[in-house]
Amino acid sequence: KNEFLNGRVLVNLSAYYIQWTDLQLSVPSAVVGQTNPVTNIGSASVKGFDFEVSLKPSSVWNVDFGYSFTDPTWDDGTVDFSSSRICPTAADCGLTQVGTGIDISGFQIPRTSQHQIAAATTYTIPLESSEIYLRADLSYRSEQATNAIALQEIQQQTLVNARIGWKLDKYEIALFAKNLFD
Repeated sequence: KNEFLNGRVLVNLSAYYIQWTDLQLSVPSAVVGQTNPVTNIGSASVKGFDFEVSLKPSSVWNVDFGYSFTDPTWDDGTVDFSSSRICPTAADCGLTQVGTGIDISGFQIPRTSQHQIAAATTYTIPLESSEIYLRADLSYRSEQATNAIALQEIQQQTLVNARIGWKLDKYEIALFAKNLFD
């Protein structure tokens, strides 16, 4: 974490590695109406990094950018017992059967994105006793697996938002638009 040019430039960078063991998932019960039991499925590894830059080109203008890369995968020997409703047998889905489960080694952990981006800019117009501001921001996330066997995914998503507002002390009036291009 570093600041440069009297705080007008801020740069943050972090890297990480996480090793999870004895992960548990809820598995479908064979008995209709019974609560799904929880079982140990194995382990997972997550490695990645985050990068953030914050610029203040002038006293009235801010620009922010962030990027995150994450590689979340199930480790070798990890078996999923919760996908039997999707694949009655592993062969039905072109996967490897292990006992009554499916080998999910190397698959992406569900509901995680490998890439995420956030960017924003705010421009402030000072007035005598208040201010007007203009803001735009963008967020992006790459596709996400919906389950442990990664046969279905949530498509990538990009959102663009805009806001214009007026501030006076603790009061604010704003007009905003979310997801401008969808």
